Amino acid sequence: MAEHCDPPPHSPMPLYFIGNATLTRLGTGGILDPRVDFLMDFAKRDFHQSISADSMARMVNISTSHLAHLFKREANVSLKHFVRRERMQHAKCLLETSFLSVKQVMVNSGFNDASHFVRDFKEVYGKTPSKYRRDHKEGVSANK
Repeated sequence: MAEHCDPPPHSPMPLYFIGNATLTRLGTGGILDPRVDFLMDFAKRDFHQSISADSMARMVNISTSHLAHLFKREANVSLKHFVRRERMQHAKCLLETSFLSVKQVMVNSGFNDASHFVRDFKEVYGKTPSKYRRDHKEGVSANK
């Protein structure tokens, strides 16, 4: 069964963090810096928006370079790659579960350039979005 493609509903979240509080994330027992936790939630919820690393750094009151180092250290992936992964997962889900055109999927997933979207999708999933959708639908039909 395909995952739900809608971003989670907005919930009130603090814009500033006081002190050096840490949070446990997803029951892993790992400690995650609250600024990274906040930005991960923001990126998962609002990935379809075009927002710069500068803007995200300002949200948590740190410099862009500090954010880049902090995010990479805490999440083991760059902020840019994290957002890209969220967008790609959303696009994949929409291709599996909706009747939106590939262009509508692209826009709904936060991409602005069709050639970059197709190239990036193929790099991640090994197929163009159209081919992925076709193969997925054929696979679903074969399983019925």
